[in-house]
Amino acid sequence: MTSIEVKYECETLATAVKVIMDPKSTIPQRTEAQKFCDTFKAKSPLCITCGLMLVQKTEPTIVRHLGLQILEHLAKHRWDTIPQKERLFLKERVMQLISTGLKPGLEEEVCIKNGYARIMVEIIKKEGIKNWSEQLAELQTLLSKGAPQAELVMLILLRLSEDVAIIENQPSVHQQTQRQMLKGSMHKLLSTVRYSLKDYTKTYRVLENDAKYQSQAKTCCRVIVAALNTMTSYLEWAPLKHITDGQNKLMETLWCLMNDAELQLEASLALLTAVNRMFANFTTSGKPLLALFEESSTPYIFFSAQLADGEVLTDKHYFFMKVRCELLCGLGEQLCNVMNKNSCVEPPHNFGKYLDCLLDFTSLSSKYLSSLTHPIWLMLFKHRQLSRNPCVLSLLPKYLLATRINLVKVGFPSKNSHPTCEYSRLDFASDEDFYEFLTTYRTELKQVIDVLCRIDQKKCFQVASECLKHHLLPSIKSEVVVECASHGLTCTDMRSVPQWEATTFFTKIITANLFQNLEKTDIPVQDGIELLQLALNFRTKHPHVLDCIHTNISTLFPFVYFKTELVPHVLKRFLEIIEELKVPKEPSLTHLRRNAYSSINRICRNSAQVILPNFGILFDYVKQLLRDERLQLTQMERSTLMEAMFIVIKQLKNYDEQKALLEELMAPVLSHWQSAELRRAFSDSESFIKYVGANQHTTFATAEKDLNRSRIIYCVSAILQVLRWIRCPIVMKTDEFGGFVIGCTPTGNQILRNPCSELVLKFLDNLFILIRTQNNIYLPKLVMKLKAIYGKESPLDLPAGKSIWTKDFHHTLRYIDDPPEYKTHLEKLQGFFGSLYNCCFYILGNVGPSLKLDFYSNKNLVDRILQCAFVNLQLIPDFRLLTVVHILFASFTFSFTSRPLSVCRIAFLDV
Repeated sequence: MTSIEVKYECETLATAVKVIMDPKSTIPQRTEAQKFCDTFKAKSPLCITCGLMLVQKTEPTIVRHLGLQILEHLAKHRWDTIPQKERLFLKERVMQLISTGLKPGLEEEVCIKNGYARIMVEIIKKEGIKNWSEQLAELQTLLSKGAPQAELVMLILLRLSEDVAIIENQPSVHQQTQRQMLKGSMHKLLSTVRYSLKDYTKTYRVLENDAKYQSQAKTCCRVIVAALNTMTSYLEWAPLKHITDGQNKLMETLWCLMNDAELQLEASLALLTAVNRMFANFTTSGKPLLALFEESSTPYIFFSAQLADGEVLTDKHYFFMKVRCELLCGLGEQLCNVMNKNSCVEPPHNFGKYLDCLLDFTSLSSKYLSSLTHPIWLMLFKHRQLSRNPCVLSLLPKYLLATRINLVKVGFPSKNSHPTCEYSRLDFASDEDFYEFLTTYRTELKQVIDVLCRIDQKKCFQVASECLKHHLLPSIKSEVVVECASHGLTCTDMRSVPQWEATTFFTKIITANLFQNLEKTDIPVQDGIELLQLALNFRTKHPHVLDCIHTNISTLFPFVYFKTELVPHVLKRFLEIIEELKVPKEPSLTHLRRNAYSSINRICRNSAQVILPNFGILFDYVKQLLRDERLQLTQMERSTLMEAMFIVIKQLKNYDEQKALLEELMAPVLSHWQSAELRRAFSDSESFIKYVGANQHTTFATAEKDLNRSRIIYCVSAILQVLRWIRCPIVMKTDEFGGFVIGCTPTGNQILRNPCSELVLKFLDNLFILIRTQNNIYLPKLVMKLKAIYGKESPLDLPAGKSIWTKDFHHTLRYIDDPPEYKTHLEKLQGFFGSLYNCCFYILGNVGPSLKLDFYSNKNLVDRILQCAFVNLQLIPDFRLLTVVHILFASFTFSFTSRPLSVCRIAFLDV
């Protein structure tokens, strides 16, 4: 074609791209212009000519970019359709344009350089594999043409490396050849990049402080950044020998750039990549790794994270801090692995500086950055050699104090109450995401503290004591105050509710480990008793702080083994709160009262022997609480207190005492269970449905029906707790002297009696009726009636997202007691029917193993069970039948031991 036609095509293309980029263009205009450009790239024979004309540096950027796109499309998709002569012409012209067609310094747009790089990569992939050595020499020649050309060469090499990394998992024959081509010249490639890095770094150092040459300095900086990015890409897959050869000159080059604000991010990324590669292929000698712990690298790698934390927070700076932290963690992980493989390797002489730097990152305001160090601390503290290193041992108190501060629940993205909030907004999209992370974060810290306690339990408890004393004694001055002040916390901040909660959690972890890891003679008894007395004497009206105090008292309670006269004071402290908070209306007060009940339960569960001398006082007080209507105890709270009593009653060594106390405690429950009201409710299915409020679908369920359901669950759970805790004793002397033995079998085995036998047997009549009534609910007419009321979802269905099994009856009671605004009427009914069905069969499954002959000797036992538990089995849904099979058959039938009783098992199996 003539030059006029070529010029016309170029002008048309330039006009088209301007229409595409013009915001004032209409959609049809933009679509037509885009279609013209795409058709030209795909079919026109003038692609080379027009493309080369459009990329001239005198043209606007968008026009030049279009020209580069045309040439790239030709090299990528139409290379095989053009003659060899045109291929050589295009390659030579592109190389010439790179050499002379770029604007100087910072004037050239990045998109233009990327366009040239993409074209050259496509040409190399199509033609350069055969003549790669010559092509590489040409690229090396371009380095001497100037900074823009050097940057462009780095971009070309970077794109080649990225292509290889992408095709690594699914290579074709051609792609494998390309990879081998780059591997074969890896030494030259890395030398080229390293030479550019060294040369332009030297020039940059000279120009950066001279105001006259700031433009040239920035140009050099761009070349260095491009070289570092290219280096990082090759380090991801290059053979390890190219990373560690030359006495770690490459590493030295990289860490020397980490102090420059403009280059530190890219240099850190490159060094991190190298460290990760060495970790994947580390040698047992550890020489490449230990080189990073030398004095020459210390000022660059082991810098103070606190200094970085004080700078203005930007995305780039924060990302650099993450990379720096990952680099330190990678070094620590490698060190542990090298020392595991080779016991002759000693910790580096500046290991202490490394630990200080790692601790700085642990103490940062950013929770995410701090979390990156948790696995490394865990690895260090578990390591056989490093955990006993003097540097590690001397750092324990500081680490513990930093951990105590990190446990504070602060930093929610929606708030501005703490420096952590600003970091959290960069890491988390919502408070929910942050809270989920915080839960994992605190769990990880607990794991580290558990390991620390095995290293030096006394030091850990000493730190925890100081932290707790700082809260309990306002005038105290300790290391805790100094450490917290270094994090910007005042004394008032330290005694805020989040700080109280963190200290409580911290003390709870360490105290729990104290009694596991130390012998009785090594436990710091005086310190523990002093803390317990301080907690008992501390007075406040703040419900959240008071809640923390009660948790601390419960945590420190094991120390009363050494001073039992404190037991009444502890019990009095919890019981006072229960009596004071008669009808708590605020959630915080409700939680406080529940915590008091739970604490009593936990103390009785873990320290029943200590409670025994004071059990009479506790029993009378609890009995009074259960009967005091003014307190308006929920069924869950009643159940918690009763379980605590059962646990201690179990420790009594006298049959008559246990029986009398059980009957006295369970009298109100038995009275309600045998009442005419419940007999009428259990008599038939329709009456039962009406009694529990399932006969009407209403959003606002009546309080009367809610109370009916909770009372039934309370009675059933009370029976089950009796069966769970009150068993025949095992120790023979106790059996003989406590009145538990009533005779012997023909084989000489003792026959024992259970103190709860008479009590439980009185509950069975109504229990059998209730089970039969529940099975009859699944009769077709009742199911249809419920569907007519509720539609597709029925109260008999399994609640969405709930498990079939409900073994945690405190949770069951809490579910029933929840206020109406938290759950719909239908959800409450589903939870009730499911929990009640499971509870009834748990009782039926456990009553035999618990009462033994007292239960099996009942007349017509088999018929009674068959007439209740096995009624209408063909109508009961599968998820309910699982309860029958897994609980009744597993627990009940397999407990038949004597030959006559095996008839029961056969009868059940026949069903």
